[in-house]
Amino acid sequence: KTWFDEVEEKLTKGFPLYFVFDSVFDERSDIMRVILNKKYNFINKDRKLLSPDLWFDGVKMFYHGFGQICLNEKWNWIGKDGKIVSQNKWFDFVSDFYEGFSRVRLNKKSNIIKTDGTIISPDLWFDEILFDEGDCFRVEIKDKYNWMKRDGKLFSGKWFDAVTDFYDGISCVKRKNKCNFINIEGNLLSNKWYDKTRVFSEGFGRVILNSKHNWVDRNGKLLSPNQWFDAGGNFKHGFATVTIGNKWNYIGKDGKILSPNQWFDFACGFTGESGYVGINN
Repeated sequence: KTWFDEVEEKLTKGFPLYFVFDSVFDERSDIMRVILNKKYNFINKDRKLLSPDLWFDGVKMFYHGFGQICLNEKWNWIGKDGKIVSQNKWFDFVSDFYEGFSRVRLNKKSNIIKTDGTIISPDLWFDEILFDEGDCFRVEIKDKYNWMKRDGKLFSGKWFDAVTDFYDGISCVKRKNKCNFINIEGNLLSNKWYDKTRVFSEGFGRVILNSKHNWVDRNGKLLSPNQWFDAGGNFKHGFATVTIGNKWNYIGKDGKILSPNQWFDFACGFTGESGYVGINN
């Protein structure tokens, strides 16, 4: 017997008729959306409305235990227990919850909210917020960037002109046309700033200064302080490509050239335990 057969039987017993918005229950939450008189609600597998006293102008599917709801062009969430997450404040935009946090937007400003309805940074709202790895959020105010921890505290007292996502626990930052790295604790790796930086890979980040290339480790220490290169690549399988003039080679994590007595016309990144090189066509 299908659920629709059960509904038909219950109609004869005075049960109200809902037009079913979803064809099946959402397997992630056992919740189904319904519509009646152009208003929306949810029912669970016990056939009970989540919000019998309040219907909504729009709803979205449940995700991670919560469904988005819209009323008078404002958005919120409802839990499986029928409770609205943010009782006192509705928003212009909300995202789905991810690891217990969601991004909200109100009056052209953004913040982060927890599933208990707590705004993590109530005194400081941002122009934009992006989720990032490492239990943090990338935030922007007036074209300046920082990161915010899950407790609402900023990573750094300094704001930057540009930042990247965290890779290998490190982000590239730019300030006054110079670049550096910052770790997940909010500390700059080096007192020295470079013309350009590239994302960390296998524990090293590439730096460029005066058109020459090198790498720094997580402590900001140069891999090859006595030799800079005309070009370099990211580390793959323990080695990075380097060039001096038109010749290619590899550098290891110990700062040593892999083949000091033989340079090549071409070299590609390591795949497994070997790299492809070319010489004399």
